[in-house]
Amino acid sequence: MGNNSCLRNQRSPVRIRPGACNLETSLLTVGPTVGPSAPAGRPSTSPHRQYHRDYQRQWIADRRQEWIDAHGPCACGSTDGLEVDHIDPEQKAMEVSAIWSRRAEVRAVELDKCQVLCRPCHEKKTFKDRHVPRQHGTVRMYKRGKCRCAECRQANTDYRRQLKINSGVLVGPRRKHV
Repeated sequence: MGNNSCLRNQRSPVRIRPGACNLETSLLTVGPTVGPSAPAGRPSTSPHRQYHRDYQRQWIADRRQEWIDAHGPCACGSTDGLEVDHIDPEQKAMEVSAIWSRRAEVRAVELDKCQVLCRPCHEKKTFKDRHVPRQHGTVRMYKRGKCRCAECRQANTDYRRQLKINSGVLVGPRRKHV
């Protein structure tokens, strides 16, 4: 095979100039280099790729900030740490982070379902949206709510008995000794 083995770089299908067979020249000529920040054995990002990644992040951040500025401060009056929140999470077609790189029409449809909230207000709203009130007579209330009323104790007893039956430890209902 001779000198032809040096014509192709192992990491790239791009042809390398004949005579550029040493490792330093071939890596510099073709693309990714191994840098100090790269994990062992993995190429680091080329400067060109890093430039595009930074450009894309800035472009998305600018789009997001323009929309937030246009839709005002949070209802509480705060202008710090503003976030985009879906008003009704059930109507959400995509995550907020995916909105900014979409076409204007798609972005407008999704952003019509959103509002601007500061972080504390966003956390309160999300908690209210996700919070399910606890009910007596459930294992959840017994374990997490630390309730020991008769209904919750009975629910926990039934749950534990069913676990024992399913595991084969207990067969049938317990008999009371007379």
